Order: sequence, then structure tokens, then C-alpha cells
Amino acid sequence: MNFNSLLFIGYAPLAILLYYAVPKAMKTFYLLVISLAFYSFFGPAMLAGLIAVCAWTALSAQVIHRTRHNWASVLGIGVLAATLCSIRFIDRTAGTWFGLPVSFSIVVPAGFSFFTLNAIGYLIDLSKGTKEAPLTLLETGVFLSFFPVVTSGPILRADRFEAELRKEKVPLEYERIRRGFLYVLFGYFMKLVIAGRCALLCETVYENEAFHGLPVLLAILAYSMQIYTDFAGYSLIAKGLAYAMGIAVPDNFHQPYLSASIKEFWRRWHMSLSEWLKDYIYIPLGDSRKGALRTRINLL
Repeated sequence: MNFNSLLFIGYAPLAILLYYAVPKAMKTFYLLVISLAFYSFFGPAMLAGLIAVCAWTALSAQVIHRTRHNWASVLGIGVLAATLCSIRFIDRTAGTWFGLPVSFSIVVPAGFSFFTLNAIGYLIDLSKGTKEAPLTLLETGVFLSFFPVVTSGPILRADRFEAELRKEKVPLEYERIRRGFLYVLFGYFMKLVIAGRCALLCETVYENEAFHGLPVLLAILAYSMQIYTDFAGYSLIAKGLAYAMGIAVPDNFHQPYLSASIKEFWRRWHMSLSEWLKDYIYIPLGDSRKGALRTRINLL
């Protein structure tokens, strides 16, 4: 079920309105049900993959919290990281894995990179002690499968999302619903109108070698706008749907093409991923504190 499908356009408002009719004690359970129901439309194999990651993450979190042993963190995080890296080497068109032909069908769950990075960050926080207690099983399931963000982000932080789940349930308010759906409508405008029109120009020029000069330059500029408005549109739809339920998710873009430098650009583009890379890879490697050569290696 894609965001721009008629099925989703009917499903999301209904799920949000029913959310306000659910008792507070059932809130987390309801969010898990509607999130897994949404994801089930991608097929049973993909749903099984998501549930497997949820189960492994919940189990690993309990073991890390109770044992405080390095092996528990290495195993829990290592399995997720190795699976994610392996997924990146699957070519479903050519039927290869790491360049080798495979005789079986490989199913990559939709949004696998997003919810796996959520899981890895959560386990790292537990192992470092920056998060004191693990999420409950229900909270883990919602954290990794929350339907507005599961397929296209933004990447979530466990402690922030836990606070959103455990705060008082907000009442049904017209202004919140109105503002949330304005975010959604603008996201659809960015994705379907701007990105969609840019895509037509890009495909026409890129697929025809007869074009030269100005049309090619315009297609390049249009493609830069296409990839931004497509992804930012998804992120805005996710923000709007969550906002309508009184749940805050992080912004993912902040006018990146108005940046004054490349450094500033990466603070404004896919901000949840940039923050994840900085906190869980760059800083633990020593960031810029260990000399110029080490800084360049860490940046790479």
C-alpha cells in the first residue's frame, strides 16, 4: 500500500479517526495493529520480515539490559547490521546476491533500511547506557512499524518516540486534524505535482540521445528538484499523519537548496539520517578530535 494509492488515502484518515475512539490503555496496542495492518498490504513475506526484526530487536534489548555484556550488544547489533549490509548487495533484477546468481527469490521488506536503522540506534543506546530501560514488546513493535514512517522515514530515536507513546493521549481537536492534513496535502503536492512533472521532463531527455545542451541542463536541474520534492513530500506526509494523532516525528528536510555551504546542506538534507550517522558512527570513531587524517577517515 503506497502513500499515493487510493487505498492508503482511504485507510489513513479512517485509522486516525478511530485512534481517538480507542481508550488510552489500548492506544499502543491499536497503533501496532493499524501499523501491521498497513504493512500487510505489501505481502506476507515482507510482513514476516518486519515482524522478525521487531522480535529480534525486542529479544536483544532484553538480553543487553539484563546481562550488560559486550557479546550481547555485538550479537544483537551485528545481526541487524550484517543483514542490512547484505540487503544492499541484492540485485533483484539480475537475480544476484553479492554478484553471485541465486536460485531462490529474495524478498526485501519495504522500508527495511529505515526500520533497521531505528533498531540499531535503539540497541546502541541501550548498550551505551544512554537509554536506561528497554521498550516494552508493544512499544518496540510500534517504534519499528509505525505506519506513517515505516517505509520512507524519517528515522526515529527510541527515547523520543517512547516519550510520545507514554504521554497523555491528546483529545480530538479540529485544529490538530486540520493542520496535520494540510501537511499531508502539501506533501502530496510536492510528490505528485512537482516531482511528477519533473520526472516527465527527466525521462524524456535522459531516454533520448538526440537531446544536447540546454535541454540536458534543464533535465539535470529538474532531477535535483524531483529527488528533493519526492522524498521531502513523503516525509511531510508522514509528519502530517503523525501530527494528526498528536505524535511528533522529526523533520527530515529544511530548505536544503538554500544552504550557503555543503556542510550546511547536509545539516538540512535527510536530517534524521545525518544525525544518525553523526551520533552512531562519526562521533564514536573520534569525530574531529584525533587529528586531520583521522578526521578525514571518519568523515569518509
